[in-house]
Amino acid sequence: MNPLLVSYNKHYNTELGIRNLAYLRTIFDCDIITKTVDPAIVKKITRATLNERGSIYWHILAESTAFPVQIAVKFKIPLIIWGVHQGCDQIGMFSHLDEVEMTGKYRRDHDLMGLDEEYLLDGDYGIEDGDIEAFTYPHAMEIESVGVRGIYLSNYFRWDTKAQHEKMIEQYDYETGLAERTIDTYNYIDCHHYTGLHDYIKFLKFGYGKITDNVSREIRFGRLSRNTGIDIINQYQNRKPEDIMLFLDWIGMSEEQLFHMIDQYRDPKIWKKASTAEKLSFLYVETYHGKLSDLANPDITSAPMQITSTHNTSWYPFFLMGQRPGGHYWQAVGKKIQDLESDVPIELINYIEKEQPGYFESEKPWKKRKGTFQAYKDEREPIQG
Repeated sequence: MNPLLVSYNKHYNTELGIRNLAYLRTIFDCDIITKTVDPAIVKKITRATLNERGSIYWHILAESTAFPVQIAVKFKIPLIIWGVHQGCDQIGMFSHLDEVEMTGKYRRDHDLMGLDEEYLLDGDYGIEDGDIEAFTYPHAMEIESVGVRGIYLSNYFRWDTKAQHEKMIEQYDYETGLAERTIDTYNYIDCHHYTGLHDYIKFLKFGYGKITDNVSREIRFGRLSRNTGIDIINQYQNRKPEDIMLFLDWIGMSEEQLFHMIDQYRDPKIWKKASTAEKLSFLYVETYHGKLSDLANPDITSAPMQITSTHNTSWYPFFLMGQRPGGHYWQAVGKKIQDLESDVPIELINYIEKEQPGYFESEKPWKKRKGTFQAYKDEREPIQG
């Protein structure tokens, strides 16, 4: 067999990944075809897929699953050999006994998150027919005319990426590197963002990241206990990656714009918008300013004073800020009322009389002290999600 290597330039390449690909080409003496799409087109499509699916990786998934098939059809190559099928390695949709093969339907529904490349033409993104040509999967009739089949090596032996990469390092001098958000130092080290921002986005959307995938794999292979795995996940999953600015500089976007797009795809079952946590923390400080001489004066029945109320709290639930970092700070300044008619606007008096009849006539208008959180709990319907 004389295999032809086919590679898509993902635009997020690390130097380490470029070297490892060069090792593959030279050690096994293989020809290679590499596809590079105009960066302006890639950025335009990435802005669209961020808005449509909250994904910075769609263009890589689309092109890397389309380009090999395009080449196979063009040069009438009947067999494509892939590594592992995602449905076997990561999500358990298939086992190696199912002997799954490449299909356009799986690509569209799962790899591309249901976002077909032609759908991008309908949005207000300035994407034209020529822009999506590189990402377009060949028609079924074209594939059938050549008899192209795509098979997966994971159908023929148990897929263990850790063991396989360690053999590659030992036998062929492959290089490895640390990842910010997971313990796996082998997979996807060719990409600046896969285990960084891309994985962080996955965590923000679904509540778990690559560290959970990798730990689960290690538990399945008996290399980690479940309790140890949980501790490791807790160490990694909340880390905010350092490659965010690298991506923002590349695409020309602010961090606020990026995470505004991501927030709309958070799973409401995981990320409750109406609460920041099981417990809400708050600090209220109220300061009264007056004269000691007024307090000591027996002729004054109500000493003048000013009040400053400072509140530093978690996000109020009705702000719907969910799990975003931060909190709520506000300060109010007022004074004791000496004369109702002259000190209080008539509009406010009318409003209070309407909402709290008898308030001004009652000696004890407040039946009990009620804070903002308690009022929200008592008076508002729960917010779904």
